[in-house]
Amino acid sequence: MAVPLRLITGILCALVLGCGEESERCLPVAVDDVFASKCRVCHNQALEFGAPMSLDSWDDTQAPSTRSGVAVWEETSRRIHMDTRPMPPTGLPPLSAAELEILDQWIAAGAPPGECSE
Repeated sequence: MAVPLRLITGILCALVLGCGEESERCLPVAVDDVFASKCRVCHNQALEFGAPMSLDSWDDTQAPSTRSGVAVWEETSRRIHMDTRPMPPTGLPPLSAAELEILDQWIAAGAPPGECSE
């Protein structure tokens, strides 16, 4: 089984360079804005309405999904494009074309962290 380069880089960074916990990683502002306006009604730290994971932080998006085992950002990619079980779910305002584009571009780039603001 091949080990993802991102995992190797992260481990080397933590072990050799000492980076890690003290360096904060944040969601890109545009992604954070989409999550705040369309996702965190349910996907917050309290996990409202049966949401299985939080989308409050970049670290949340990198964790394995409790449903599929892939990273949450990869699961997000599938769910925002599903016809049968879309996210946001039927009955809530759907993602606009611009919001989908923001998430799609971030996901296509491998869901990297953004700049943290004060």
